[in-house]
Amino acid sequence: MRLDAVGISLRGIGHIPWRDLRAPERRYVPVKNDIGGRCTVMPLTQRAQARVRMQPGDWQLRVGPRPYLSFDQPFLLLPGVQGLSEDEVVRLFHHVWSTFSTGYQR
Repeated sequence: MRLDAVGISLRGIGHIPWRDLRAPERRYVPVKNDIGGRCTVMPLTQRAQARVRMQPGDWQLRVGPRPYLSFDQPFLLLPGVQGLSEDEVVRLFHHVWSTFSTGYQR
């Protein structure tokens, strides 16, 4: 995982600019095989979705925990961070996102 002023790289996907992401959140995400639950995600804009699909290699296997996350989900699944709760992870990513996406249309 890499976070910087330009954007985020995660699970071999990126660099996705902050302006192409929405604020992180805990959201119910429908997944394959009728298994679903709340996940910590950053919704992707259409431009980010296109950028992810253009990544070399099998990006579909890197966007979430296999085999559960449906390949067409418009979300970047955020990782757990050792020592932080899921709420703290959301706050951490929200802080970074809000710091670097300021001035961009959300």
